[in-house]
Amino acid sequence: MKSRFSTLIPAMALFTALAIPVRLAAQNKAEHNSNHKVHHYQLVDLGTFGGPQSWAPGVGEGPGGALSNAGGVIGAANTPDSNPNYSYPCNPFGSYTCLYFGTPDLFVEHASRFENGALTDLGVLPGGYNSLVAWISRNGTFVGSSENGVIDPVNGWPEIHAVLWKDGQIRDLGTLQGGNESFAGGVNNLGQVTGASFDAANNTRAFLWTEGHGLQDLGTLGACCAIAGTINELGQISGESGLCDTCNQDAFFWEQGHMLRIPDFGGPISFHEDLNNRGQVVGQSDLPGGANAHAFLWDKKNGVTDLGTLGGSGSVARWINDAGDVVGGGSTPNDQAFHATLWRHRDLKIIDLGTVDGDACSVAQVINSESQVVGLSDTKCDGTVLHAFLWEKGGPAVDLNTLVSHGSGLQLTYATDINDRGEIAGEAITSNGDNHGFLLIPCDENHPGVEGCDYSLVDAPAAASRPSPVAGDISSHTSPQSLMRRMSRHHFPGAAIGPKN
Repeated sequence: MKSRFSTLIPAMALFTALAIPVRLAAQNKAEHNSNHKVHHYQLVDLGTFGGPQSWAPGVGEGPGGALSNAGGVIGAANTPDSNPNYSYPCNPFGSYTCLYFGTPDLFVEHASRFENGALTDLGVLPGGYNSLVAWISRNGTFVGSSENGVIDPVNGWPEIHAVLWKDGQIRDLGTLQGGNESFAGGVNNLGQVTGASFDAANNTRAFLWTEGHGLQDLGTLGACCAIAGTINELGQISGESGLCDTCNQDAFFWEQGHMLRIPDFGGPISFHEDLNNRGQVVGQSDLPGGANAHAFLWDKKNGVTDLGTLGGSGSVARWINDAGDVVGGGSTPNDQAFHATLWRHRDLKIIDLGTVDGDACSVAQVINSESQVVGLSDTKCDGTVLHAFLWEKGGPAVDLNTLVSHGSGLQLTYATDINDRGEIAGEAITSNGDNHGFLLIPCDENHPGVEGCDYSLVDAPAAASRPSPVAGDISSHTSPQSLMRRMSRHHFPGAAIGPKN
């Protein structure tokens, strides 16, 4: 689970701003495999529950992921009903629009599961309107949060409780004693659930939930607050702990009742991003002074490693697979741009994955066990022209819009997850500016007989250099308010996220 959950702790930043003034200068392209060929994909629009929008945002983003190896996708979708809680302050974990954009949705949002061609409503707790699913385990258990029909008397927003969905039923996991709210962020195949709950003092406390024992407070690193994020199949947990009212927090690793502080690089904030099944944690840590941050890799044997940059001032780590390969992004020399990166487990040498041809910035989101990488590429580094990309076998980064059939009406903007079968989940923009989740099914030997699939191969360098079949400038299809929200979600460290004067 990404440490975006730390936004519940006042003044604890999700992404420490790296001082990277992105300049749209000409970039030196990384060398790529000139003989590589890629498959076409069958595009599936996940649809909605009758409202305008849906999401497949990859909130799970850990060993469980948002996309299972069976092709199931978690997310959320609008119903046609107006949101009765629209007038209340936005609970950060009450809906996807609050989590990502900080504004309530005009329509009710329900947690969703897409599987076997159907979008299923996971439902909400009795009395509630909106729900959010955060993680899918490999054996089909879902966790997240749901409104319960109560307004939190302390925070003044719709109250939420951590929930678990299994066998078609929703289960309220409750809160720590005296607390009004909780949310779940991760679950493993053993049914162990992680997250955070307010306590009687309205401090945010990390928890582990297990059947028969309920919520266990995991403690802190000596401060008042903590949030538990990723849990792996060994029951190891990563998260953050810090002071509730200051900009100070540390990443932690928890195992068998003990919370260990992950050493930082001397700045005020560090946070985890992902934890694999080998107990390796990746994240970001501020440098002294807090102006810049570097990606890190940590494990108990080797301690913390600064993963470095592409020659600029900052980097981020987003995901680590079980082999120990890490993906994320780094600033290029003189901070001219921000590019997707790969650190191979064998030597941790940073590899520039480049961008979609013509774009200035990119960031890698996920790497699967087959070393396929997906993420987003941005023409202007400001979130206005986005392309979902795939990188594999030496590259180059290919715009996924060029690998799907024409006429879909969707601009694939963000690839959020890829499973070990090569299926890809993400988000797209419709012609009228609405957001829709998508699933891409490879037209390959592992997916024979898929209706509408083009099983011919495409030369990767040619695909990377040809224009997208869908108009890429989403700003012409959406309102200024919607555009600003999207920009704030997808901005690159140091890049402008608002219009320039």
